[in-house]
Amino acid sequence: MLIPIAQTEAEDLFPGGAIAPERVEFASDWDEKTTGPRLLRAICGFANDFSEVNGGYVVLGAVRGEERPLAPGRGLPDGVLAAARKWIGGGCRNFDPPYFPIVCEPTVEGQRLLVVHAATSEVRPHRAPGGRGRTAPCRVRRGAETVDAEQRAAGGDICKC
Repeated sequence: MLIPIAQTEAEDLFPGGAIAPERVEFASDWDEKTTGPRLLRAICGFANDFSEVNGGYVVLGAVRGEERPLAPGRGLPDGVLAAARKWIGGGCRNFDPPYFPIVCEPTVEGQRLLVVHAATSEVRPHRAPGGRGRTAPCRVRRGAETVDAEQRAAGGDICKC
């Protein structure tokens, strides 16, 4: 689902904005074999929302600095945005259970970005596709990382899905 996002909302996703940095996952380029699975894991972690902070955001097209992204970077061409949007949408439909994030393509400082708002799901937990027929683990966000909730549950610090 493609939904417009206000300019000020998109700018709030970058350092210094109103959205906490641990609630945003950035990627500068798109590659369905490397970037795609990483972003699906992040979306899954945000949808499961262990911290109860209304999920988070994935921003595609932001150039990464040494420690954090630079607003907004170089953006992405229309064809790349369309391919990424389609791939991510298909991946989210393959979650167990399926998940439908809000997707938009704002222009920030003249650069086109893809922003996925992965709000807290009403039907959690979700599992992102694992690839190669593997069963995917339940993912959650812990600070600025997406982690396997089941593996971490053995240590007692994250819930078991």
